[in-house]
Amino acid sequence: MFRLFSPGIQIFSLMTAGFLSLFKSSKKPCTPASGSYTSPYSDMMRKVTAAHADCTAEVFNVFVSGAGKVRVFSELAPGDRVELRLRDGAVSVYAGGKYISAPLLPDSSRLRHLLESGAEVEAFLGGRDVASCTDDAEFCSIIAFYRMEGVPPTKVAVN
Repeated sequence: MFRLFSPGIQIFSLMTAGFLSLFKSSKKPCTPASGSYTSPYSDMMRKVTAAHADCTAEVFNVFVSGAGKVRVFSELAPGDRVELRLRDGAVSVYAGGKYISAPLLPDSSRLRHLLESGAEVEAFLGGRDVASCTDDAEFCSIIAFYRMEGVPPTKVAVN
């Protein structure tokens, strides 16, 4: 749903998606009963990004594994809020009362420093790779918004 250029993350993402596609089940826990991923979720993400037009944004991927975590995360739709918390000194995604996953953050990410300093960071489920969902694994993107003096707002393109 978002565009982010990071060759290392893209290569890891493609390898993970290819590996997961080998274990696809016919039942996709990440497909909500409420509808498709096309227009309703794109519209929701446009609203989220418009509400944060004055913020800097970071988009990153998370790999969610384990049936319990996937079940919690599959109940979320793109545009739903998640939390970013520090856990054992690393940034982790928290939703539905569970630590879901440690994100794949690039070295340039400011999120760890911001969370350590107590800055306000708002995070949302940006999208998911429905082609590689299984009962036990899911690959998703998270978008985090924050304000930092001297750092200009990010213009986010929603596809």
